[in-house]
Amino acid sequence: MIQATLCFLFRDEPYPGILLGYKKRGFGLGKYGGFGGKLKDGETLAWAASRELREESGLIADPHELAYLGSL
Repeated sequence: MIQATLCFLFRDEPYPGILLGYKKRGFGLGKYGGFGGKLKDGETLAWAASRELREESGLIADPHELAYLGSL
């Protein structure tokens, strides 16, 4: 089984919104979506989501502050 993450950043103030990334290559080219990718050896889901978010958007999130919302 392949494990991967998908991270969405929600904002409430000053107005509600979700930060999405624009796909510039590969599958989903030209579309918007969340940030994420596959886990590296020894990584937890939270650490992988934090790393992928930093690599893809430049934003830094504490893995302990991320909320697990479900699995597929």
